[in-house]
Amino acid sequence: MDVRIEPRDIIDQAIISFYAAPDTQTLQAALEHVLNIVGFRYFAYTFIQSPDEEGKPLTLSNFPKEWCLRYLEETYFCCDPVLQVSLKSFLPVEWADALADVELTDRQKTMMAEAASYGLKNGLTIPVHQAGSSSAYFNLASDLGEAEYELHLERYRHVLHVLAFYFHDVALRHLGRSSQFISLVKLTKREMECLQWCGKGKTSLEIGKILELAERTVNFHLTNAMRKLRVHTRAQAVAKLYPLEGVAV
Repeated sequence: MDVRIEPRDIIDQAIISFYAAPDTQTLQAALEHVLNIVGFRYFAYTFIQSPDEEGKPLTLSNFPKEWCLRYLEETYFCCDPVLQVSLKSFLPVEWADALADVELTDRQKTMMAEAASYGLKNGLTIPVHQAGSSSAYFNLASDLGEAEYELHLERYRHVLHVLAFYFHDVALRHLGRSSQFISLVKLTKREMECLQWCGKGKTSLEIGKILELAERTVNFHLTNAMRKLRVHTRAQAVAKLYPLEGVAV
C-alpha cells in the first residue's frame, strides 16, 4: 500500500474510474483498487428503498461470503450495534466509537468477535441519505492492526467520505436506479457543448474557435458545469457526463 499518494490524487482517479466503469463488476474492481490504497480490504454497499417502493435492498459487496451467510443465518442484523447507530446518524460512524458508546450484550460481543475472525476487525459506516426515506449505507472494513488502521483512517478519512457519495451515484445507475443528485443536474446547451469538446481533447482556446466564443467564456461554462456536477477537474466532469443519458439541457 502506497501511503505517499496524495488524497486529492486518489479522489481524482477514483471518480474517473467509477464513471468509466461499464458494469458493476468493473465498478467494484475500481473501488477495491482504491480501498486497497487507503487501507481497507472489504466493503459492503447497501441501498434500502423507501417503504412505498417494491423490491429488496440492493447490494454490492466483497465481504467474505461465509460471514454474510453467518450474519443472515444468525439474524445478526437484529442486534448489530454498528447498524443500530448508523440508522440514526447522518454522519460517518467509526465502529470503535459506536461500540465504545454502548454496553454490548453477550450476543453482540459474539457477533463482533466473529466478524473480526473473518477479517472485519475495524471499520467505518457512511450513511448516504436521500429525499424521502430511501437511504444507502457504505460499510468499509479493514484487516489491519488497530494502530496501522488508525493511521490510514486519519490520513484518508475525507477521501472515504467523498468516494462514498460518488460510488453511491454510480452504483444506483448500474443497479437500474437513479440518484436524487442526477435528477437535479441541469446543464445549459453551452455547458454541454464545451464538455463534449473537452472530452475530445480540445483546449479552451480550441473550443472557443469551434464555438466562436472567447476563451474566458469557455472557461466560464466549464467551471459552471464542474460546479453543477460537483467535481473539481475537467477530466472528472467529462467522465461523469458521458454515462448520464438523462442529463437535462
